[in-house]
Amino acid sequence: MTGAVSGAAGGRAGGLPGGAAGGRAGGAVSGVLRRVFILGVPVDALSLEEAAGLAARWLDGAHDAAAAGVQGVAPDGARGGVPDGARDGGPDGAREGPPSVRPATRVVLTPNPEIIMAARGDAELTAALREADLSLADGIGVVWAARALGNPVPERVTGVDLLELLLGHLARRGGGVYFLGGRPGVAEEAAGRARARWPGLRVAGCHHGYFGPNEAPAVAAAVAGSGADLLVCGMGFPRDQKWLRRWREGLGVRVAVGVGGALDVLAGRVRRAPAAWRRLHLEWFHRLLTQPWRWRRMLALPRFCLAVLAEARAGHGGGRRRRSRSAAAAAARRR
Repeated sequence: MTGAVSGAAGGRAGGLPGGAAGGRAGGAVSGVLRRVFILGVPVDALSLEEAAGLAARWLDGAHDAAAAGVQGVAPDGARGGVPDGARDGGPDGAREGPPSVRPATRVVLTPNPEIIMAARGDAELTAALREADLSLADGIGVVWAARALGNPVPERVTGVDLLELLLGHLARRGGGVYFLGGRPGVAEEAAGRARARWPGLRVAGCHHGYFGPNEAPAVAAAVAGSGADLLVCGMGFPRDQKWLRRWREGLGVRVAVGVGGALDVLAGRVRRAPAAWRRLHLEWFHRLLTQPWRWRRMLALPRFCLAVLAEARAGHGGGRRRRSRSAAAAAARRR
């Protein structure tokens, strides 16, 4: 892989795939994306570098026709994915217009077990997750669930790790970012630290996440008028997902990423787990130790595991035969 990115979380020596610059042939980024479903929520089977490479292409203005195809396996065995056209210029299927007109905003979400469980009783949240252009496995629990249901994904892809790669990419090409979310002052702190860490990064604007429904149109208009390429939306779930779904057509950015509490991390107000804890997949436990008020939210984890095991026993996870057919179809398309 080329284009190494400094500062990838956990000391990871990674970077954007060569496909981000259009130089890589084949693979999940330039071929067909494999989308699996976990308790009705889609998850795209991409590694961190593959996901960042695809998002970087979108940031650079590429309208990747190959990325519009999703090789999905829904729980009932039917072909999964988002509604027709949702990955081809927006939910209405509109393609990229004249050079002066940007394509519809690409939305990237990172569901974790807590979000997946919440979606079971929230139709709007489910719709937001299904309509996302990329839905990535944030949490080792999601990775485990995909494997248990017979359709494994490469690895955990957190919002923080993805954000760091994209900010580094924007800094190298002089792109702009808008930070939205957190308490008053958090977005500005995150912007200041990001500029110091990635010289060349252009901060197009900042706004806190404490605004009401009546202010939402003005906030969306501010994002659209900023000239940003990337919107970092850190208002927490389910607000990130629902707000991006409602306003994506008027945001004017190339890519919007829902990152939950990652703005607090970027601003230095919340510390991530040490790299060793992350390698052992214990970041969730570190978060519980440092933020004990989360214990109620953590109760979703055992319920998630039980629901996944029940679905696996019922045979709704796809199984080896469907996984093999998906892999064969993807290989055939690449040829």
